[in-house]
Amino acid sequence: MVEKNDKGQSVVVIDTIAFKGKRAIDWHSVEEYAQGYKGLEVHCIDGIIKIDSRFADEYCWSKDTKRLKGTLAKAKANAIQAIKERIENASNKRVQGNYEDNIKKRNEQTALDKLSSGNKPISL
Repeated sequence: MVEKNDKGQSVVVIDTIAFKGKRAIDWHSVEEYAQGYKGLEVHCIDGIIKIDSRFADEYCWSKDTKRLKGTLAKAKANAIQAIKERIENASNKRVQGNYEDNIKKRNEQTALDKLSSGNKPISL
């Protein structure tokens, strides 16, 4: 459900806590739930976003997710229930690739620049 807050911003409200746990979240259950979104197309102002088969794996097993504990882990696990609404109402939308791959590419490019054109200041 989407509501407006005092500032007129859209806020996605999740009424049901589907994934509970005193110590840890069962990410296998979350992944199984997320698999249900495979093939979903979400229409946005910027176009159509299609959720593919890699979404559930990335959502549940990314390095960032593995670090989450307690309340933050529960919040992320339960946020999957409203993924369509979250995408539709997101602000500042952008495509973000794999961070580690981008760092490797920049480091390779930086080393290549130093070799081919001598020492010069490089901003990363």
